[in-house]
Amino acid sequence: EGASRRAMLETEESQISQVATKDFPDLIAKGFEAQKGGLHNVIRDISFTGNYWEQFGALTGAALERDRDTSKPWVGNPFENGDEYDESTPSMQNAAKVRNAFAWAIQREELVENLLAGLGFVNHQAYLSSNSPFYTDDLGWGTDFAKAKELMAEAGQADGFEMDMWVGTGELGAEIGESVGAAWDEQLGVKVNLIKTAYSTYRPGLVARSTNTPGVFICGDENHSNFPYDWAHGFVVSSFSAGGYGVGQEIPYATATYSAMAGEPDKAKREALSANFYQENRKWANCVGIFEEPLWPMFNPNKVAVWDQRPIANGNLYGINELRSVKLK
Repeated sequence: EGASRRAMLETEESQISQVATKDFPDLIAKGFEAQKGGLHNVIRDISFTGNYWEQFGALTGAALERDRDTSKPWVGNPFENGDEYDESTPSMQNAAKVRNAFAWAIQREELVENLLAGLGFVNHQAYLSSNSPFYTDDLGWGTDFAKAKELMAEAGQADGFEMDMWVGTGELGAEIGESVGAAWDEQLGVKVNLIKTAYSTYRPGLVARSTNTPGVFICGDENHSNFPYDWAHGFVVSSFSAGGYGVGQEIPYATATYSAMAGEPDKAKREALSANFYQENRKWANCVGIFEEPLWPMFNPNKVAVWDQRPIANGNLYGINELRSVKLK
């Protein structure tokens, strides 16, 4: 798909197109230009699905029927000791260590260099840009294979295991899966089987809250660098979104955060709630960031004389907007 869009740009079938980020340098060398007016990066991430921790629906209060399959080392069950929510259960603690081990075993700088031709930024929090003034180093994981191995051993997974990860049909998802999977295999003994099926086959499990296959690029619509820090976070990571799209997790702190932020008129209080949300995600490693990919549509300056693209926080149409401002030569 990306190659086809590039070919259409090069043959002048199209004058504006979004191509693979790693193709930017070559196309710029050929005279094409990147439209950076959107000032927008999309955050690429991994959701560790299967962590359905809520007992009752946030909207209805009805009991939620969920399968918490703790045979998956990244899945915790806060109810394995009874009906009371308990974050100290063995599976909750061990699964958190496994998820954090995964997060520490991602070579983000190398991925930016190799998959994005150096164009982009490392990311740790799926809903928070690493360039945000609110981002602090304690919210990230960095790369530390020794720490990751230690966490795996503490979780009883020193020998590793085999797992599936959904990467979709796109080239970038597969490249991320292959690179991350190779590191996890080599360093942690975790063999990753990449599931390269269409999103339409993966999405039903997200809606039904039945999937426990982690997926790339699925942490939700907030994974854009331009979203406000005090945006009400957590909707798709909570039971508020039950019955529709979710990220394969239902997390009490996400439900509490969204509920409080959505009705809070005081910006300072919303920012405090947001800070707590990111600290909780750092603790539990539910949605882990990988890198931020710039959404720069490429255009042919020999054909396009004027294009006043404006800042945007929506990735639809690859961030292409303000087309009414385009004037051709």
